[in-house]
Amino acid sequence: MPPKRKTPKGPPPKVVTPQQEEEEESQEQVLEKFTLELQWCIKQIEMSMEKPKSQKHVEDLAKSHKTLSSSKAAMVKKRQIMRSMFGDYRAKMGQDEKTFKMDAPKLKEKVEAPSNSVFIKKAVDETDKSVDAVSEKDDKNGENKENALKFSTTENNFKFEFTPETDSQ
Repeated sequence: MPPKRKTPKGPPPKVVTPQQEEEEESQEQVLEKFTLELQWCIKQIEMSMEKPKSQKHVEDLAKSHKTLSSSKAAMVKKRQIMRSMFGDYRAKMGQDEKTFKMDAPKLKEKVEAPSNSVFIKKAVDETDKSVDAVSEKDDKNGENKENALKFSTTENNFKFEFTPETDSQ
């Protein structure tokens, strides 16, 4: 009798197809949407707890808040609580979004500068003088500045007014 083949242990390797990638992305989108809905419901419960109607109502809200905030509670149970507390919570979320949504700033695609602009240059010195006369004047001022900025040396050297301590242990 021939020897038996060894069967591989564990699950077979997954073959990734484009459809599976799309399903994974859609699952991520569904999970993201659920967390957004869950946060909205939790926020609504917290707002309701600030303005209590009765003691029993507060207890129901606290129980629902605890369940929705729990990471161990099943998604189905959370959806049931959300549906029982708020009814069609998705429609209410849409209404809230419409009421509190700020309009995004609208930008124009093509903005043209006005074509009738005029550039006016103001003269600093008198306009009667020629350019050569102005440059000569600047040269003379430059020489005067060099003569005015001569430093004289002194015998005052900078010294620190303390003696360093030495360890005498």
